[in-house]
Amino acid sequence: MFDLSDLEGTRAGVRAFAEAIAAQTPDEPSVSAEEADAVRPDGSTLPIGLLRPTEAAFIRAVK
Repeated sequence: MFDLSDLEGTRAGVRAFAEAIAAQTPDEPSVSAEEADAVRPDGSTLPIGLLRPTEAAFIRAVK
């Protein structure tokens, strides 16, 4: 159960839980992981995790 009256505490608890699960998950050689930052309209950045198949063909994004 989450205590939404303490948002920072809830975020920290969820983050710790996710990190504990990630530490137990073995590396998957068929997937590459990359981190990138997206700039928000207010100038702050949003960290983004990109997961891609290692054998995937290059796909170009269309704007």
